[in-house]
Amino acid sequence: MHTFLETKSLKRIPELDGLRGIAILLVLFYHFFWFPSPGGNWKGLSYGLWRFAQVGWTGVNIFFVLSGFLITRILISKKNDTSYFYSFYKRRVLRILPLYFVTLLFIYFYYPNSGKFVLLSLFFMAHVPALFHIKSAYPTLWSLSIEEQFYFFWPWIVKRNSLQNLFKVCLACCFIEPLCRGLNFLTNGSWTWLGLITSFDGFAFGAILALGFFAEKSSEDLASKGKVLLFLAGLLLVVLMPFGLFTRTRLAGEMFLPTTLYLLTGGFMAFCMIYSGHRKLAWLRGGVLPAWGKVSYGAYLCHYPVHEWVELGLRQFHFETQWTQSSLFCLGRSGLSILGTYLLSSVLFRTIEEPFLKLKEDLPQNA
Repeated sequence: MHTFLETKSLKRIPELDGLRGIAILLVLFYHFFWFPSPGGNWKGLSYGLWRFAQVGWTGVNIFFVLSGFLITRILISKKNDTSYFYSFYKRRVLRILPLYFVTLLFIYFYYPNSGKFVLLSLFFMAHVPALFHIKSAYPTLWSLSIEEQFYFFWPWIVKRNSLQNLFKVCLACCFIEPLCRGLNFLTNGSWTWLGLITSFDGFAFGAILALGFFAEKSSEDLASKGKVLLFLAGLLLVVLMPFGLFTRTRLAGEMFLPTTLYLLTGGFMAFCMIYSGHRKLAWLRGGVLPAWGKVSYGAYLCHYPVHEWVELGLRQFHFETQWTQSSLFCLGRSGLSILGTYLLSSVLFRTIEEPFLKLKEDLPQNA
C-alpha cells in the first residue's frame, strides 16, 4: 500500500482507472438496456434491473469529476513551468483529437444530412445544437463538447489565480450551476443558451478535490475533506428527498441531483486516494474495470452505432414481436452491444489512440 505522500507524487492513481471503468459501464448499460427496453411492463427482478439501469446516466457525471480532478492536478503541478500552456494543450491534442476527428468523419459519411452537426462539433458545440437550429446526429458528443470547453479555459484560470482564489472560483461554480439548472427547468429549456453553462460544477468539484489533494499533509487531513463531501451529500439526500431529489422532472432533482452525485463521487475518490494500493481496493486496480477504463474514451465515442448494428443484425433472424419485448431478449441484446463496444474500442485504442499516446509520453516533462 502506498503512503499518502507517495500517492501524491505518482503519475497515476490506479484505482481511478477502475472508477473510469465503472463510469463507462454505467453509461453503456443505460443506453443499451434501460433506454431501448420496455421495462415499465416487466415485473419482479427484471423490472428492478431495468430501474437500476436507469441510473446509468450518472456515469457521465463521474467522468466530469474525474476530469476536473486529474486535469487540475496536472495544471497545479506544472503551474510554474515556462511551457505550461504549450505542454498542456499539446498533450490534450494528442490524447483527444485523433479519435475525435475519426469519429466526426464517420458521422459525416455514415449518417445522412449530418454535415451541419459535424461542423458544429468541430467547434465543440454539440451539446447545444438547438441553439443553432441543428438536429443532433450523434447524441453522445454532448458531454465531450463540455469537456473540451473545460480544457480550453481552465488552464488560464489555474495559471492566473492563487490556490486560495482558485478554490473560491470552484466554490462559486458549485453554487451558481444548480441555479442555472433551476432556471433552465423553470423556463422549460426555452433559454437554450443556458445549456452552455449548466454542467461545469462537476469539473469544479473535481478541482476542489485536487486542491485538497495538494494542500493536505496527511491522509487524515484528506479523509476529513472526504467526510465533508459525503456529509453534504447525505444532507442533500435527507433535506431534498421529499421534494423529488431523485427525479429530474422536479425542480429539486434538476438542481441538486447532479450536485449530490458529484459530492458522492468526490468522497469516494478521496477514499481511493487515501487507501491507494490497499487490498480492499484491488477490485478497482485489476480485472474487468480498469480494462474498461483503459478503452473508455473510445467506448464512449463508438458505442452509439454499435447498438444500431446489433439491432440490425438481430432483425435478420425475424424474431417475433412478443419475444423482442422480453427482458431476456433485451439483456442479451445489451450484452452483445457491450461486447461489440469493447471489441471495437480495443481496436480503436490499438490503432489510433495508442500511437498518439506514445507520442505524448515521449514529450519531455517540461515541454
